Order: sequence, then structure tokens, then C-alpha cells
Amino acid sequence: MKRRIATVVLTAALALGAALLLRPQSSPAEETPEIVVSGKVVDKAGKPVPGAEVADFWAFEGDEAFAFRGTKTAADGSFRITVQPYGRPFVLMAYDAERKRTAMARLEPGDAKEPVVFTLGPVLRIHGRFTCKALGGKPEWTMVYVYDGKVRVAQCDSTDAKFSLLLPEGSWDLNMYGTDVKGIDRSVSPKKGKRDLDLGAVELEPTFLALHYGKPLPPWSVSDARGAKPSTQVSDYRGKWLLVEFWGFW
Repeated sequence: MKRRIATVVLTAALALGAALLLRPQSSPAEETPEIVVSGKVVDKAGKPVPGAEVADFWAFEGDEAFAFRGTKTAADGSFRITVQPYGRPFVLMAYDAERKRTAMARLEPGDAKEPVVFTLGPVLRIHGRFTCKALGGKPEWTMVYVYDGKVRVAQCDSTDAKFSLLLPEGSWDLNMYGTDVKGIDRSVSPKKGKRDLDLGAVELEPTFLALHYGKPLPPWSVSDARGAKPSTQVSDYRGKWLLVEFWGFW
């Protein structure tokens, strides 16, 4: 009898363990509650702007602006949007249908309880192009991320090494990088009332690897190696297969 009881207990324990292993684990996104923000988009005269779009992230291509998970205003200018701020401050930006007027709101998760009113004003266009003299021209692909402080609000990627950002008036932080070039950070603070800011040619430095494509690697310094001496050089493996893995954290 005791043996039977022990077998039942063991079977139950195994079943419980299997259930815990098979239970799907929730991701951080699932654990972070979504919030609903409502409000209205109006012009400077206070009249509602129907067909305007509101979103917490935007993508720019050429002189177009595309909303990620955006919502459009009704005939009376009202809107409701669901966002997932992960417990951090977030930014909403609104644009009219023609992308000629815009406005933004900096919000905390708790601010969603109160309606947000966007009063649209003229768009500020920040634009320029990328060059890399060391590589003989321009990068094959570039990306610009736009930050309001620590909040990322927009992006502009390009295969012609150009960027054009349509933003509300104010100061912005830009993170720029691309294929075979090092990234740089740049802050811009246009004068009040300025509607066009041309950053001209932005020079990006090449990466170490980009400068050595098709060329022998220069001598390297090995701080530690498994199964090899610290004085080991690439030339020591001439005629043999050698795998060099480059890795990092993002």
C-alpha cells in the first residue's frame, strides 16, 4: 500500500512538472499593459481636423510620413489609439493628411486618463545626405533614428544615402548609421520659426572591416585563446581553414 501511494505521489509530481514545462511563458510585452489614449486634433483656429493620423512611431520615405499602428481622426477630429509604453514616457505625433501640419505630445503612462489635444502647426523639414570619402562615395544603405530625449519616435532608412524628416518644431536627437560605416549621434535645435533645415553632406567614417575587404588582415593582438598561443597570427594558418567569428551585444 505504501508503495502504491508513493507511486501516485511521484506520478502527480511528474505531471505537475510537465505542466509547468509545457506552460507557455509570457513575454515582457505581454506583461506590460496596453493603454488607450483619446483626444482631438484641431487647427490653430480650434477647428477639428478630420482624417489626421496619430501614432507613437513614424517612418519617413522621401517626403512622405507613414504611421506605425496609427489611427485616423473622425469628422469631429476625435481619435482613440492603443499604445504599449512599457511603463516609460512616450511620444505621440499627429499629422494632417497632406503631411503639411503636425504636433506632438510627451506623455507618461498615467497621462492617458486625460484627453490629449493636438493643435497642428507647420512641419519642420530636416534633410541631408551621407558621404564616406574613404569608401569612394556613399554608403549602400543608411538609417536615421529620431529621438525626443530617450524616446525613439521615428526612422528614415534609405538606399540612396539621403534622409528627409518631417517633424514638429523643436530640438531633436538623431542617431545615424549605415552599411560599412560607423554610427554617429547629432543633436539639432533649429531656430523658432525655421521650416527647413538642410544638414548638407554628413560624413560617416568607414568601419575597420570595410577598409579591409579583399585585403590581408593586419597583425592582430590576441589577449587570450583556447588551443593557440597569444602570439598567434592569421598568417600561421596559411593553407588551412580558419573561421574568425565577430560577435557582440545589442
